[in-house]
Amino acid sequence: MGASQEKDVSWLKREVVRWWQENPMLYDWQRTLRAPVGTREFYEEVDARLWAGARFMHGPGGTPFGALIDYERWRGKRVLEVGCGSGAHAAQLARAGAAVTAMDITGRATWLTKQRSELFDLRVEVLQGDAERLPFTDRSFDLVWSWGVIHHTPRTDRAIQEMHRVLRPGGEACVMVYHRSSVAYWISIMLVRGVMLGGLLHGSPSELANHYSDGRIARFFVRQELVDLMKDFSAVKTRILSQPTDVYPVPHRLKPFVIHHVPERFTAFLARRWGVFLYAHAVK
Repeated sequence: MGASQEKDVSWLKREVVRWWQENPMLYDWQRTLRAPVGTREFYEEVDARLWAGARFMHGPGGTPFGALIDYERWRGKRVLEVGCGSGAHAAQLARAGAAVTAMDITGRATWLTKQRSELFDLRVEVLQGDAERLPFTDRSFDLVWSWGVIHHTPRTDRAIQEMHRVLRPGGEACVMVYHRSSVAYWISIMLVRGVMLGGLLHGSPSELANHYSDGRIARFFVRQELVDLMKDFSAVKTRILSQPTDVYPVPHRLKPFVIHHVPERFTAFLARRWGVFLYAHAVK
């Protein structure tokens, strides 16, 4: 990469940091979160919103993300979370007995996660760092977990290479990025906002997707692209996941009505085929 490209990437990375510093991931889309920041009530409300929107990933008994994370399996193992946000996933893993290191690119996210860990008496090592240059030695972790993060960095390929580097042989990476072959991308963004509302007259598809997604950058991938990026791993399996509300391109006020009147099995089918989340489980 030339000096000019490196300069552009550095500028974009600063923009990414600025955006997330100003808009931490609190699942507060309507700005209705009222509990004082850093209190028990604050974290409990943040978690309630996250877990409510992720019921399709819960395990038996409603364990948050239990369909994707075998918590007992990682007890006593070294786990790295890349992009910890407010620390919800790190907290779940720490409660299950994992030796958790949580990292984020912004000072605000690392503060939120440290405050959560102290408040709830959880053993979580928290530090600020860049997914494209992980500050760890080779073969340091048994699991790398990253939920909706590395599609927000300029060089997603480098972030994946770094995950591979810091994993021990046989270690696992669990990664979620946005799915381009989704209803949300093609209908809600490209057709409605791009064609019908004229957005594509003023910007490229990637610019339009960025504008209507969270983050300064929001990259969308298809399955083969993600598999290709993870080519250094010995095995990669992908799944399509989605909240039920994301598979119906109708106004928000109509989504509950549609979901209520459409058979649940059909909604689940759409979510598996054209959902908004592309999830990969890879083994080094």
